[in-house]
Amino acid sequence: MDITVNLSGAVFDYRYDSAVREFIDAAKADVAEVGINMMAASSAAFRYEASAPTGNWLRGLRITGGAGTDLIIEDPVVYNSWLEGVSTRNKTSRCRGYRIWRLTAQKLQANAAGIAGRTLDRYIERLG
Repeated sequence: MDITVNLSGAVFDYRYDSAVREFIDAAKADVAEVGINMMAASSAAFRYEASAPTGNWLRGLRITGGAGTDLIIEDPVVYNSWLEGVSTRNKTSRCRGYRIWRLTAQKLQANAAGIAGRTLDRYIERLG
């Protein structure tokens, strides 16, 4: 998922540069955290299925990156592509995949502005 932020206008004057950059980093982190929580909730919904992700899959979810960089929700589990349904093995197994990554990305895309808006409330006072 890509989020594009256009920085223009009086609010983005050099005097506010550090506050705006801190807000952008905080907003990205908040969106990523919501994504992690959404994926955890999705995995709980199907944990009783035979091909459901294990606790190991859920423990592997983490946010990588830092201030000024893109934040990525990462899952280093080797069978992640099979669970997502994009592996060639899905064609020969009964598991067609859960599409957790795709569905979460779609939901985050739809809700990112609202999440960032709540983050902005914390930074508005600094711009006054």
